[in-house]
Order: sequence, then C-alpha cells, then structure tokens
Amino acid sequence: MKIGMRRLSAITLMILMFISIGVANAVPKGTLSIDTAPVKGEVFVNGVSWGFAPQSKEVEVGTYTVSFGAVAGYTTPPPMTETIWPGVTNSPTGTYILIPPETVVTEPIEPGEGTVDATDEAGAEVDYVATGSTTVTVTGLGECPEGTPSFSTIGKYVDIYVPDPSALTSITIKVYYDEDDISGLVESELRLYYWDSTALAWLPCSDTGVDTTANYIYATLTATTTPDLSYLRGGPFGGGSPEITLTPDTGIAGTVVTVTGTGFAAESTIIITIAGVGGFWTSGPTLADGSYYSGPIADIPDTIALGAHIVTVTDADGNTATATLTIVTKLPAETTNQAAKDSTGAPKTSFTLGETVLASAEVANAGTQSQAMLIVVQWTDPELRVMAPVFISVTLAPGQSFEYAPGLMLPLTGYTKGTWTATIMVFSAWPAQGGVTIGAPVTITITVS
Repeated sequence: MKIGMRRLSAITLMILMFISIGVANAVPKGTLSIDTAPVKGEVFVNGVSWGFAPQSKEVEVGTYTVSFGAVAGYTTPPPMTETIWPGVTNSPTGTYILIPPETVVTEPIEPGEGTVDATDEAGAEVDYVATGSTTVTVTGLGECPEGTPSFSTIGKYVDIYVPDPSALTSITIKVYYDEDDISGLVESELRLYYWDSTALAWLPCSDTGVDTTANYIYATLTATTTPDLSYLRGGPFGGGSPEITLTPDTGIAGTVVTVTGTGFAAESTIIITIAGVGGFWTSGPTLADGSYYSGPIADIPDTIALGAHIVTVTDADGNTATATLTIVTKLPAETTNQAAKDSTGAPKTSFTLGETVLASAEVANAGTQSQAMLIVVQWTDPELRVMAPVFISVTLAPGQSFEYAPGLMLPLTGYTKGTWTATIMVFSAWPAQGGVTIGAPVTITITVS
C-alpha cells in the first residue's frame, strides 16, 4: 500500500511538473486585426501576405510591420509599425485614396500658331508655334508623378506629349489655379516646374512666370530653354513656388541669419535682400536639385528698424521666395535670481574643494512668441581654467520661465582656490550650428578655500 502511494505521488509530481513547464514555456500572444478602407487591398505582415483585408490572427508579442498591396486607381497606404502586447488586439486600418482618373486631350498640329484647350479636362492650355505637322497630348495627372516635390506645390500636374518636337518653334504651357490652390503661397512667386531625371529633382523652367489676372502659371519652351522642346516627349510639369526658411526668424539688431531654400534653379547664384537694409548679399550657387544654404549672410545692422522685415531670395532666373524676419526690442531670454547654493538648495557663497555647488538661475521668455533656448553654465577658477560646460535645451512660451540649477563637485586637484565664477548664457542653439545669443549673460561668484 505504501509503495503504491509512493508511485502515485511520483506520477502526480511528474504531471504537475509537466503542467508547470508547459505554463512556464507558454509564449504570450496578442491579436493583429487588419482592415483597409474604402476598398479592400492585400495586407502583408513582415513582408508575408495574409490575403485581402480584413484579416485577423493571433501572433506572438513583438513588433510587426504591416504593409499593403496596390489597388488600381488608388494610392497605397504607407506601412505601419504595430507593437503587440499580451492579450491585446491591435486594429490598424490602411486608407486608400482615390486617384482622379487621368484626363486626356489630343489634337493635331499644323504649321502656324494655335492653341490646345484642355482647361475643362486637365486644367491646362497649350499655345504653340509650329513649322511642321504633329500632335499635342495634354494629360491631367491626379498626383505628383515623379519623386517628392521640393517646392511649395499647388497640387496640379500635367503631362505634355509631342511625338515630334522638331515640328515646333515654341510652346507655352499654362496651368490654371484658383484661390484655394494657392492658399498659404505668394501668388507672384508661382512658377512652373519640370522633372529633371538626371538631378532626380523638380526644377523651375528657365522661362516661367505667372499671370495673376488670368490665374495661370506658364512656361515657354524653345530650342534654347531649360528644359528645351525635346522634353515634350512625355515630360510632366507641376505648379508651385520656391520656399525659404530663416534661422532664426526673430532676433535683435546684430543677429546673424542663415537662409535655407528649395525650389530654385540648379547651380544658380542667389541674391538676398532685406527690406529696410541697404544693399544685398550674393551667395550660392544652389545645388543640382535647386536647394540652397546661405551660411551666415550678415550681421543685421544696428540701424535696422524694429518690427517685421521681408527677406527676399532670388536666383539668376528670377525665381523668388520671401520670408519674414522680425526685429525685437530686446533679447527674448531674461535670466534672473542667479545664486550659488549648496547641495540642499540653500544659498551659499563659500565652499571648500570637494563640495558640490549649484549654479541656480531662473530663465524667462520675455518675447512675444515661443522660443527654443539652450542654457549653458560655464565655471572658471581664479586662473581662468575652464570646467566642462553643463547645459539644457528648453522651449518656453511667452511669459513662461524655467529654473535651472546644475551641480558641480569642486575638484580636489588640478584647480586653484580663490574666486570661482559661473557664467550663465542663453543661446537659440549651439553657435557652431548657427545659434545666436538671445539673453544677456549673468555671472555667479563663490569663494573656494
């Protein structure tokens, strides 16, 4: 009887062990439930097809990449990253966007002058001067056909196809727009862009402009323009304008400003002017893709008036972009309540080597707009030997303040006793990265014995 009980107990123990091992080795899982809208497309998880949506499966916890197959007439949703947790269902949905059907107008061309009117079908019109016979096909495109626009686009693209461009002397493409198309853009800066397959970039046509009365952007192509007539063997065009960014866009007189831009002519000299400041700055050239970085263009003179000033950037072809530089009455960062404190936060001015001193100060945004601030604290000993700076980056809204009190353990060796000084400085960013001083520096002194 005792032997039987022992055998039963051993068997029971083995069963419990197998159960425990099974539970311990169970892989935690969640559910990945994928759908698409408004049409059903094929779904992939980590590159493996699950079939057409909707699809739902239990998967092990972890991170998965969900991607989607193409559906004719629709844009393909971008891939999604999904992190699965135990017992949780993730339900990503890929959204397909309808691509408006291409609209095509084809007309024959005979020697002389004429117009192909595709305004109803493609929002475009073509004027031509021909010496021979050929055809012109104008196709309205539902989305950007090549790459990513580097300019500020109005969202309208057309393709112009001429099987025999040698039959033409010139052709002028007109792309029409309405006020909604150019919201946020400067109408006078609109240009017509073409796709440069060598630079893999959208560049402005060399002979382009805008008719702000008739509301169309135009470009004329001849044998000597860029692009020339040979581009018409199926080359797309898009409307938009160059764009620039000022860093910083707000400052005091004396601020160093840099300009970055896109959508300009390739390898072109740039001229920069600032309203209210005499003269101009010449810079460049732009890169092959039409992008531009000025480097520091100038110290804004002390005589510049307060307020908003228009900065204008123009390339050699006359393509122009503008931005606003605001000159303020005072530096936006104000540093107050600077004091030395001990490790408990109590004010203190005398320390010994090996103690920790806090350089405490309050930095406020006295400006009228949100401001990124780099607060730097730099200690020096009586022989002006410099300790490694400590710093923090914050962004403060107008009127908001931030108290910063980094600690320093005064080194036991290598430095001198006496009067130590902490300088607290505020920049818009590191000077090596184009940052400027945006607050008057303040100092804290302590006696070290």
